[in-house]
Amino acid sequence: MNLVIRDNGKGFDTKAISTGNGLQNMLQRAKNSGAELTISSQSGKGTSVELVMPLPG
Repeated sequence: MNLVIRDNGKGFDTKAISTGNGLQNMLQRAKNSGAELTISSQSGKGTSVELVMPLPG
């Protein structure tokens, strides 16, 4: 399964130090479930979140 969510909002610097843990939690939960999560964003350009997860079968 491949899920992509994109927007054309203000974006953010993914390398900037954050006081929250939301992005790290998302990355860890994806890893724990055998999925891969990629978060790409650029200030002023928007954000893209892609989840690639194998389906049971």
